[in-house]
Amino acid sequence: MVVRNMSNFKKILKLEEKLIDLTSKISGDIDRMGQINVPDQGQQIVRIQHLLFLKFSIQFFVQRANFIIKIISNDDFTNEEKGITKIVFRGMIEAIARVGYAKQRKEECVKNFLWDQLKSLLIIPKYSKRYYQWLKKIKVGLPTLDQLAWYYKQLCNSLFSPNEDGKKFLTVDEKLSFPKTKKLIQNYWIDKKPFNRIDAYWWYRVLSNPTHAELIYEGIGSETPTIDCQLLSFLIMLHKKFIEVLMPDLSVRIKKEIEKTIKEIDKDSKDFIKSYSFKRKFLRKF
Repeated sequence: MVVRNMSNFKKILKLEEKLIDLTSKISGDIDRMGQINVPDQGQQIVRIQHLLFLKFSIQFFVQRANFIIKIISNDDFTNEEKGITKIVFRGMIEAIARVGYAKQRKEECVKNFLWDQLKSLLIIPKYSKRYYQWLKKIKVGLPTLDQLAWYYKQLCNSLFSPNEDGKKFLTVDEKLSFPKTKKLIQNYWIDKKPFNRIDAYWWYRVLSNPTHAELIYEGIGSETPTIDCQLLSFLIMLHKKFIEVLMPDLSVRIKKEIEKTIKEIDKDSKDFIKSYSFKRKFLRKF
């Protein structure tokens, strides 16, 4: 049973709901940008797929934010659910890292993104064909689609001990897959406070280790912290960072609304942030 300070919980929850609403507006802004065409077909594919990647990332992030809110809003917060939130938070850090990578390596990110989609659909040729064609149009060298599907089947049938044909697929996969999250954080994280590169790397490692991940439930402050407020505070901090890395690709109009909303959240958060801080007190401010 969660010991809940309902007044503080509702205050913090309203701030996260503001961020979710703002992220929905950002998604609409990306839709409008997607209606603009450029003459060069290759550039247009990269541009549209980059915007689709941002949309996919927003959907991924907001779904997990809503999931965490749903879990911690229940009075019975089980150990199993605690374990799930650790995995979800780690996934949100991964999403932030990938969007930061996309900002600096747009074309490479598009190739990674298209390959992810193609790889997941190789067993359904009529759906995988368009992703294969897009990769070819932006000059990615690949075996034929039939060969890729065959390699993939060989790999699946080898029960994780791939033969030579399966290894050919793994070579392509290694070349075109997203870099590992730790490498993305080290090389492409947008390194501004709060939650800079060192903080992101530290938390990603903590959340990847079941024992160390318990740190996220150990608050320190002037009041007795509660798990629900701690997790909401952490979620808000991650959500703000996510919006920060999205900003370079957005219109001037939505950027002004983002800046206004973030200022409001910073102002409203001062009353409770010190009471719901974490170990490694780099979370002095969201």
